[in-house]
Amino acid sequence: MTVLEIREAMQFLLTKFDRFYLMIDALNETPYDDEVIETLISLCEQHAKLRVLVTSTREPFRDTQHIFVRRMNEPAINLDIKMYVRQRLQTESRFKWLDPISRNEITLCIITSSDGTHYEVVAEQGTRFRWAKLCMDQLSRHRTVKHMKDALKSIPTTLNETYAAMLSRIAPEDKEIAREALAWLCFSLRPVCLRELAEAVVLREDDTSLDNDARLGDPAVLFEICQGLIYNNEGELTLAHDSIRTFLLSDWIRESIVAEFAVDPASVHRKIMRKCLTYLSLREFASGPVLTQRSLNSRICNYPLLGYASQLWPIHSERFDLQPEDTNDILTFFRTKGNPNSGAFGAWVQLLLGTLDLDTIHRTEPLYYAASYNMVSILKILLRHVSDVDVNKRGGRHSSTPLFVAVWRGNLEAAKLLYKSGADPYLLDNTGPESYRHGANRCHDKDYCPSAIGAEEMSLQDDASAKDNQYPRSIGSRCQFDTLEQCLHPPFVRRELQNLPGTMDATHAQILRRIRPNQLSTAKRLLQFLTYSERPLKLEEAKIECQFTRNISYQTDWSQIWLKDL
Repeated sequence: MTVLEIREAMQFLLTKFDRFYLMIDALNETPYDDEVIETLISLCEQHAKLRVLVTSTREPFRDTQHIFVRRMNEPAINLDIKMYVRQRLQTESRFKWLDPISRNEITLCIITSSDGTHYEVVAEQGTRFRWAKLCMDQLSRHRTVKHMKDALKSIPTTLNETYAAMLSRIAPEDKEIAREALAWLCFSLRPVCLRELAEAVVLREDDTSLDNDARLGDPAVLFEICQGLIYNNEGELTLAHDSIRTFLLSDWIRESIVAEFAVDPASVHRKIMRKCLTYLSLREFASGPVLTQRSLNSRICNYPLLGYASQLWPIHSERFDLQPEDTNDILTFFRTKGNPNSGAFGAWVQLLLGTLDLDTIHRTEPLYYAASYNMVSILKILLRHVSDVDVNKRGGRHSSTPLFVAVWRGNLEAAKLLYKSGADPYLLDNTGPESYRHGANRCHDKDYCPSAIGAEEMSLQDDASAKDNQYPRSIGSRCQFDTLEQCLHPPFVRRELQNLPGTMDATHAQILRRIRPNQLSTAKRLLQFLTYSERPLKLEEAKIECQFTRNISYQTDWSQIWLKDL
């Protein structure tokens, strides 16, 4: 789940309990810690019944009255480390043969060596515990007490030095693979599986094909190559500890003997995006979408990185400043849409939609997915010659316009660009007007997009308070329906307020003028029936009475709009 989805679930759950207690462990291990903190603060401000406990090796990025920080003191940290070391010495077969005196010596040595008052150990509590674990892992490889004691004397006394020693033991022929693996695990946008990572580390940006001769014989060799720095959590690979990422990003590593392993966020996101584009452009996919489910399944099975590459390369592209070379590669990939059977672009669209419907695949243009993924830099290029672009060209599984999908996904900046380029905000997709309202309200949500509205934000009445409005309920509905314009073009709001009908009759006339020409006869029949009906009419009865077709009643469902407004 995304942070936004978790927030929405929490908003619902908080209404069901008198008190709600939330425990979040190891906040520092998520790349979204800032976003999580902001969400928690917002929830606490809205719900006095919420109580939150968070553990982290880093302090919150901001001060607020809602956050009370309690730091672990030295005795508490030492006690934790002591209990951990003793537990391993007493229960693991590699240590159980040790005599009590040797166990006590090892315990005392690790506790005192991890104490920042005696050694130059990184100050964070979590890294001290991590250092102790690595010491125990190192000792477990020895078979005599003497070798263990010698190892304790030579073990690096800082976590940075410990990680540097681990990286320096990687064989020269394996270093490139290790660098790639660690970089991907630092900045992948979701956990990757072993086959995905094994595919990524052997791929080169200039590859045009990939076969078994280029792949690792056994993907599991990555665990051996990376010296215990990666961890397999039920099939999902991650860095073994958050401190590894901190180390690889640090200034310290850039001046060390393992400087070649240092990572930079922008550079890694750029490399991942380019590799994903290379993968999607392989010769194997140049033929475009396949015709059968069996062929599609085979393609996904034989090329395990397809899922990650197809879904996430556009998001990586927005995590750094695109260089001309990057922009050219993206546009070159998009231009394969003009190849027979829509080429590699069509194969990508098929992976995104998971469909065999070639009509849907072929009608979807690059502009649609640039809007869907909020690829602002690419959108600006595609819209540069707007006269040559159909900004309202429908695409995707629901036959949506680029503006519609941008609004639906809450991509406000993309929506603004499209709107200013002439996109029609009233063109709906085949799911009907409710989707439009939902998406527009997401763009309008101050929490979702705090800078969208500004001082000209319009206050709308909900159904419960509509009776207190000086204007009829239909006006409130109309204003809600036009939320997108409030976001994208604030003067529209002022103009609408100035042009509100002065009488009820004028209001009703305005509503009737908005009914589409092909729906006028149905609307007329419905209104006539409601006028002379002796009791309220249920929606299903209205559909039957007006002889709605299946297409109208289940997809467009305009009767809901008429019943609400009139």
